[in-house]
Amino acid sequence: MHTSDSLIRTRLKIKIDSKSKQHCCVPLCTFDARNNPNLNFHHIPKDPDVRKQWIIKIRRDEGTHFKITPSTVVCSKHFKPEDYKSWTPVRKVLNKNAIPSIFDWSKEGNPRRALKRKIVETVSGSLVGDIAIQSSESTSES
Repeated sequence: MHTSDSLIRTRLKIKIDSKSKQHCCVPLCTFDARNNPNLNFHHIPKDPDVRKQWIIKIRRDEGTHFKITPSTVVCSKHFKPEDYKSWTPVRKVLNKNAIPSIFDWSKEGNPRRALKRKIVETVSGSLVGDIAIQSSESTSES
């Protein structure tokens, strides 16, 4: 009995250690399993069509700086609740064709600020900023 207990502890430790090394591969995402134990991590699918859609959505291309390996994962923060078919207290299960869609760069709540442009004209040799002022000569010509 003692050997089975130690075997279970060893397997549990291996599982915990492997999960603690998981971190999300999405750019600008800093979530990992060490600091966020409630997150789930999903491997990039093997189906070539779905895999291509994931890579496009997460804005990653395979190359010298990014390689898809068996440990490449995307965290659950990038999926909508309807992307899951069911979940248990232990694990969330994605729908077969679920694609990550929630990213820092696509949040609707943070619109880009409007560009502010200074309008600078010369009026009688002096610079005027922020507003356009027409001289009396230019208004009489129009």
